[in-house]
Amino acid sequence: MGKCIVCNKSVGPFYSLHKACLPVYESTNRCLQQAIADAVQSVPGRDGTREAAEACLPSSAFSPKLFDTLIGKAWQAQATRILKSTSPDPGHAGRLLDIAQALGLEHWDVAPHLFMRLSNVEHLAGIMQGRKPSKSFPAVPGEISLEDEESLLWMFEGVHKVGQKKIDEPGKWALFQTILNSQFRRSRYRKREIEVQARGKLVITDHNIYYVSEQGTTKLGFADIYAITPLEDGVRIQPVYRDSMSSTYITGDGRFTYALLHYAQVQAGTLAAK
Repeated sequence: MGKCIVCNKSVGPFYSLHKACLPVYESTNRCLQQAIADAVQSVPGRDGTREAAEACLPSSAFSPKLFDTLIGKAWQAQATRILKSTSPDPGHAGRLLDIAQALGLEHWDVAPHLFMRLSNVEHLAGIMQGRKPSKSFPAVPGEISLEDEESLLWMFEGVHKVGQKKIDEPGKWALFQTILNSQFRRSRYRKREIEVQARGKLVITDHNIYYVSEQGTTKLGFADIYAITPLEDGVRIQPVYRDSMSSTYITGDGRFTYALLHYAQVQAGTLAAK
């Protein structure tokens, strides 16, 4: 027999919550949501979020582990609300990061990349207003030689490069298979798989995009880009070269990465400002 997560009393097998305790669970969740929402709107420097959150605890019998989980979910809900707004508020994002520290939340307590996305809101707001990012970075990797009058805009660490993996048909009966593929209009590849090709640094300047990994360094000028597609956690870049395949870069913050590349394209003169 297990224990109810709300009252800590015995509950039937395969259950963790009494039906009668469900309203208590839901009211605790709502209380935490409201406490963090109020803290985001509060005056900076006056943070009583920890006390407000602890006031939502219905009783000492309530599972401490569950309570911490609900705090993390409430914080995450506010972060998602800020990040999905049309014009994210840098002040609210900054206060939410302070709240996370006050509540003792760590990166593994919430969805991946939320901390990074919130810290990027300040720079995203500046880019949306046409301002150059002001964040400072270490020196440009030695594998990159910047051109004259080329300046660094941003550097993403630990970026996964993802692409399509081509697997050719077996060599035997290759000619016969090619004829069949042509007749039935089938792909000359047996299948396409998605694979992580590398992990490295994505360096964006006002002239080019560089990707530095153990496999080497690639360079792509903005004039050689056909399309950039925003994704939730990165961007997909399609070069103009014939038969070239697109590459996806997982930075953790697709909206900011796309806005940054759009800004860089405008600075390079390959795209009109909007």
